[in-house]
Amino acid sequence: MLALLVGVSTSPLLSRALREAWAEPSRRALPLGLMALLLSDVSEVGGHDESMALLLGRGTLFRCGILQRVADGHARCEQDVFVSESALDWLCGANLSHRDYLGVLGEEPPERHRRALGPALRQLTANKAPIRATICGPEGSGRLAVAMQLAHMLAPDAGVFRLALDRAQRRGAIEEALATARTFAVLTGALVVVSGADVLADVRQATQEAVVDAFRELPVSVVWIVDSLSSEAMKAMAVHPEHVLRLTAPTRAERADTWRAALGDLLDGDAISRLSGGFLLTEGQIVQASREACASQPTSVSEPSDRFEERVAALARGVANTGMGALAQPEPCKFGLERLVLEPETRTLLDELVAYAKHRNALASRWGFDGALSYGTGVTALFTGPPGTGKTLAATAIARELGQELYRVDLSQMVSKYIGETEKHLGALFDAAEQGDVVLLFDEADSVFGKRTEVKTSVDRYANLEVNYLLQRIERFDGVVVLTTNFEAGIDEAFARRIRFRVAFDAPDAEARCALWRALMPGDVPLALDVDLPALAAQFELSGGHIKEVVLRAASLAMASSESVSQKHLERSAAAEYRKLGKLLPANMNRANPERTR
Repeated sequence: MLALLVGVSTSPLLSRALREAWAEPSRRALPLGLMALLLSDVSEVGGHDESMALLLGRGTLFRCGILQRVADGHARCEQDVFVSESALDWLCGANLSHRDYLGVLGEEPPERHRRALGPALRQLTANKAPIRATICGPEGSGRLAVAMQLAHMLAPDAGVFRLALDRAQRRGAIEEALATARTFAVLTGALVVVSGADVLADVRQATQEAVVDAFRELPVSVVWIVDSLSSEAMKAMAVHPEHVLRLTAPTRAERADTWRAALGDLLDGDAISRLSGGFLLTEGQIVQASREACASQPTSVSEPSDRFEERVAALARGVANTGMGALAQPEPCKFGLERLVLEPETRTLLDELVAYAKHRNALASRWGFDGALSYGTGVTALFTGPPGTGKTLAATAIARELGQELYRVDLSQMVSKYIGETEKHLGALFDAAEQGDVVLLFDEADSVFGKRTEVKTSVDRYANLEVNYLLQRIERFDGVVVLTTNFEAGIDEAFARRIRFRVAFDAPDAEARCALWRALMPGDVPLALDVDLPALAAQFELSGGHIKEVVLRAASLAMASSESVSQKHLERSAAAEYRKLGKLLPANMNRANPERTR
């Protein structure tokens, strides 16, 4: 039937003969009724069913857009049927091009994936039925390369068509993108690779179900590419658990090999070791950072190796979606402990923490403390105190002192409402962190490391299992974990006993506040003669984080009015910060501005 319609579109004589057979030579296309009659005559087995499917506008060719009909108010048998323009061009020998057609096998997956996934790929392709599978792993881990390898095993010359749901969603063109992918895949046999579902937020499940419906019962293989996978998402994608291919993060040794291959002799072994230990990147991210670093090298002068290493590290930090996927992100460590304004006792505890972290392995192996360290040599620290007192900044300073990268854990990605998913996320996080020299930061840790509850419901039981699992992974982790909380009483007692360092960050007194005002005021800011920082410190009881906001707001006001920063700007901004925090203004400000208290 398809060959006949192509012939009608390209041969005037055949087109005229068939129109006259319908006794309507003036028609410009063939009617559905004539095509149904011809189909029932030439097909002895199932001809009636196929004719009825044609008349009803059903079947693969209609669903994928290769055949189209004109519903112009005529009886169904009188409606025109024809081959779409793109399909006709391809069937007549023209190249079918599209920006989302990625071609046949390009860059091969990393060797570790080829070894680990070989049996699973062969099992997937052993069945002749269309494939429905998911490739789960962090960006840059070789997900697309694995999909192209799978497409090559299915049909060496068909290639891959990428259906980018995030891009289609931004354009409001999901249905159009689905129609294009269906037509292209049925014509060419290409594997459809669906990406971008992770960023669809509230519409993710509905969009995934729409994709499943669009390819249902079509002879098209569909593979999903995702960063993370929950049981609900797997159900929405209609993928069986045994058809999920999980790509793990590379080990430290594998990262070192990739850095070495990408940079050649531009960096020595020690620098390669620092990069591979500090940045939990995938092979694709390492290659990207290396290419950008090499492309931006100055050509006129020779660049010192330490400066080149700094540029590579900055680029690595920029591309890092990390081997932890979306669970954690690297934080810049700009300042050391010497730049922080801290109480003497707090500074002493932080110095002890750094000293232990640097020498813990020697203490265990050379001085015999391995038997006394019942919870291993890992470093666990709990920073407590009001908001804005410098807990997070101190964590970044510690990472800088240790020469390590700090990764802030995204608790919104970590905690799942689905049973068992939180443990999976925690397992992925610690598995990746164990492959490098990194500091893990859990902000607002009481939301994850909270007290276990009395088991009254199944929900309580599973919540307690999550805390138990956390305790086990913390004990086994040989790195540095810093937890911050504004509510120390909310931390689980069993976990609190395992914390080696508890550091309190109290609200600063007037003297410390004055030092913070000076430290947080950049030297290039033009100050008016009336600025009195000790007076501000005495008047406004603010922590460092809030003082930083006041300084920035006051500088913005001054720049907008082309003035130097004055006491008026600073007091006005400090009062706004007080109101934001829900605090009462100082009494002297209320007397000077009585209208603000009304």
